[in-house]
Amino acid sequence: MRKLRYILLFFVAFGGGRIVFAQTSHGGYEIKGIVTDKNNNEGVPFATVFFPKTTIGVLTDVNGNFTFTVESLPSDTLKIRAVGYKIYSHLIDRSKHHVFYNIELEPTAATLSEFVFHAGEDPAIVLLKQIIAHKPDNDPDKLDNYRYEAYNKLEADLTNLTKSQFEKIPFAKNFSFIYNNMDTVSEKTPFLPFYLTETLSDYYYQRSPKKTKEIIKANILKGFKNETLTPYLGSLYQNINVYKNFIPILDKKFVSPISSSGTLYYKYKIKDTQEVYGHSVILVQFTPKRPYENCFYGSFWVVDSIYAIQRISMEISKEANIDWVNQVSVYQEFAPLKDSLWFYVKDKFIANFVLPLSKKLPSFIGRK
Repeated sequence: MRKLRYILLFFVAFGGGRIVFAQTSHGGYEIKGIVTDKNNNEGVPFATVFFPKTTIGVLTDVNGNFTFTVESLPSDTLKIRAVGYKIYSHLIDRSKHHVFYNIELEPTAATLSEFVFHAGEDPAIVLLKQIIAHKPDNDPDKLDNYRYEAYNKLEADLTNLTKSQFEKIPFAKNFSFIYNNMDTVSEKTPFLPFYLTETLSDYYYQRSPKKTKEIIKANILKGFKNETLTPYLGSLYQNINVYKNFIPILDKKFVSPISSSGTLYYKYKIKDTQEVYGHSVILVQFTPKRPYENCFYGSFWVVDSIYAIQRISMEISKEANIDWVNQVSVYQEFAPLKDSLWFYVKDKFIANFVLPLSKKLPSFIGRK
């Protein structure tokens, strides 16, 4: 099979025309940090961190980390730019010579324009067809059986909560100091963690006849347990496989971005190429063709010539109608297993549950 290649040309106009990756051995300022996705808190790979109107900048690594040193600060502002995200500006404190920044980028609700190709086929559609054709080879569930050790964390956080509402919670009145220490660092909307369970287990899978088994080796539960929340938290434990044509989200099924019928529901566009685990990977953005259909918007990285998904980040469409929920984010990451199969290494599911009666009432975010 002939290897399918994509050549993308990018012209960067930061001051001069190219980025100088600044590293010095001593003195000056050491700037470190991590760039994450605001919705799923995962690192944003290959984001550009730079000083505007200069040629000084670096790219984040595959996990979103960056570091560089400069003899002097050319600007008080550090900018971060990544495909599919809003440009972010961060003020630099000149009095600190060694700093670490935790920077959150907000995804853009990308709208992909329609293009008419008169000669040949859209490269994104050519790539998608190859992904679909190779799904039987890349789906981890193709294996006769497998076992892995899993660490699971399930967390529930209250948000949109006033102090008076907090003090009305049973047992909470005498602990109002907790409210004064709500987490306001990792997200723009403050939240109060109130439930957490962690589990270490061995998971077993058998394809035919299909069986699964999980043996809990250790677990811990912290926080306030409320039986009315159990069904919501339980709904976060969902088996999401992007290689299937439909993905269950709470009580509905959504069309997978790499569904065999994906071209009927989504628009695709190739945005970038990079290297991960020694393999060339291609970034593809996708958006629903029509509003109000059960689809996602987001992006995925696919391994060139193998056509396996390396990572995927997606959210339900804003117009999707799911009772009690106004936002769902899904993130999955895969790594090569003996170079023959790309297997799950990370799986994240986040849902924002709300009450329909009033926006002033508290809501909670469930994270798995």
